[in-house]
Amino acid sequence: MSIWKSGRIKGELLAELSTKTPDQAEADALEAAWLHGLTESGWLSAEQTSKTSFVMDR
Repeated sequence: MSIWKSGRIKGELLAELSTKTPDQAEADALEAAWLHGLTESGWLSAEQTSKTSFVMDR
């Protein structure tokens, strides 16, 4: 199952994707598919970071 969340934090858009599955291979495939799709669509910045770092550094 994939859950898409997004919101603005200090004027910047934050998007979070969560893949919940007990099957590791399925989770890896979902992550790879989302990463490819988001990269191809230009949604990912060059400075990818964890959500915690994103919030704490701003």
